[in-house]
Amino acid sequence: MFLKAIFRNTFKSIFPTTLLALAALPLAAGAAEPVDSERLRRELLIPPVRIGAEYSAPSLQPGVPSAFIANWGDYFIGVSGATEGRQRDNVDGSVNMGVGLGDAYKAVALELDLNIASINNFGANGTFDAKLARVLVNRSNFRLAASVGVVNIAEWGDDPKADTNPYGVATVAWPLQPNNPKFKQTLQISVGGGGETFAFEEENVGMFGSIGLELLPNLGISGGWSGRGANAGISLVPFKRTPLTINLVAADIFDLTSNGPVGVLSISWGSNFRTAQF
Repeated sequence: MFLKAIFRNTFKSIFPTTLLALAALPLAAGAAEPVDSERLRRELLIPPVRIGAEYSAPSLQPGVPSAFIANWGDYFIGVSGATEGRQRDNVDGSVNMGVGLGDAYKAVALELDLNIASINNFGANGTFDAKLARVLVNRSNFRLAASVGVVNIAEWGDDPKADTNPYGVATVAWPLQPNNPKFKQTLQISVGGGGETFAFEEENVGMFGSIGLELLPNLGISGGWSGRGANAGISLVPFKRTPLTINLVAADIFDLTSNGPVGVLSISWGSNFRTAQF
């Protein structure tokens, strides 16, 4: 199944690119003009890919939701480790994995996530998340997506019940260098709101937002408000043509919560669908 998923993702990346390349070729003698590849993309509802790029897209979300989610064939698995903060006695981590169903570029996509809450007590408790998304605008120079989701829609284990919280988020993105075939430099902004998970302590509803920028084809930085504190992140894709991403996020950097500042290091394998593809 693992190899089939890799081949499926490779096919999905190559097939749209090939169509667009063919569309850009001049027509046979006597034809009026070449086909508009952007119009062809819209008519065929082809999801965007990083044409000509050697690296997968880095993350531009500092621990804040994005409206771009997994589509059919997208998957990920990640391992994270976090410092103690003020509410734990030791370093711990988590395992997260997810898959996508449907197509946000044609109708809607559904992403299902499984979260194993602790590595130290592996498998003792965990949660499931679900989210729906639709790409509302899909142009070569602009993307707009909207998503709704539920955090901790279900759980297992003996720990106190995790909060179940709905949320909604909109994400916009555009390339700062649209004419650069190797590096279009994505700028991405997300704004949303939700329940207690995204609210300051003692409050039931909160707002969150973030802004992220690609500095290099394989390096991105981001900052934002999680609803509970300010976060900052840096993301690196270390290898060409390999969907491995390393993220470092500093959470609550201004020490506004009872848990205090926390550092989170995560390593993930799989498509980075949370960053707009240009």
